[in-house]
Amino acid sequence: MHLSWKKVDKGSLMRPVFRVAQGLFGLSVLMFCLLGAILFTIFAIAKGHLLYGLLVSMFALGFGFAGGMILWDALTPCYLLDKYLYKYTKKFRKKARKVTKYIDDDYKGRKKRKKYKDKKYKDKKDYKRRKYKDKKYKRDDEHAPKDDAPRRKQEPELTPEQQRERREREVLRLARDHDGRLTVAELALETSLDVDASRALLDEFLQKDVAELQVADSGSSVYVFPAFVDGGRDKHSSRSLLDDRDEVELEFEKLAEEFEHQHAEHQQAKPDKSEHKKG
Repeated sequence: MHLSWKKVDKGSLMRPVFRVAQGLFGLSVLMFCLLGAILFTIFAIAKGHLLYGLLVSMFALGFGFAGGMILWDALTPCYLLDKYLYKYTKKFRKKARKVTKYIDDDYKGRKKRKKYKDKKYKDKKDYKRRKYKDKKYKRDDEHAPKDDAPRRKQEPELTPEQQRERREREVLRLARDHDGRLTVAELALETSLDVDASRALLDEFLQKDVAELQVADSGSSVYVFPAFVDGGRDKHSSRSLLDDRDEVELEFEKLAEEFEHQHAEHQQAKPDKSEHKKG
């Protein structure tokens, strides 16, 4: 049962009916209590029991005040019933909070309560469900391992063939940066390879006829890459090996194919060691 006509949905036909009924009920209670208080007071004075008459009149005036509030609530847009009859009683305190949630726009000049302005729950069931889920997720987060370090993408492990290709590409780039002249010490300094591995890697380019071994004035060995000396073969072209990285990649791919072909022929020409030992 609705205790105020403002609790009825807007646009419903029962809203004006409830308002009229509430006003008639409040008016009848107010008139009945006022008349009762006046009659009891007159009767008590006539019988000489003024104290009892005043007590009964006070009770009647109290009910009359309640009836006046009901009538006032029906005549005005203010929620007097919700605000005064429920708010200050323990029994209806929950009901008062529930009622004030449905405050209309006409309450005190379209005033909005801050209490319900940022309400994120739909109803009590939604509140319990969301609260349980929040607790559950919070509990899972507490037991989860804490990893404050930033997660880095792990690079896939390279095969030995891919590692060899990467090292050869690094050598070609270093040779290009050093104008086609590269020593073992410079290669070992620029990369993580030791001196022996750097010399073996440069010797592979000698076998592929990509580099030439020359002796400097100081007596040290220098590996010269003619493709990168003074801008390469196309010295006057805008697409020289020094200016365009794509040309370096294409040159390396061609050289790698030639080297693999020569390496396969060299392996086939080698005699089998196991047969040699048996003989």
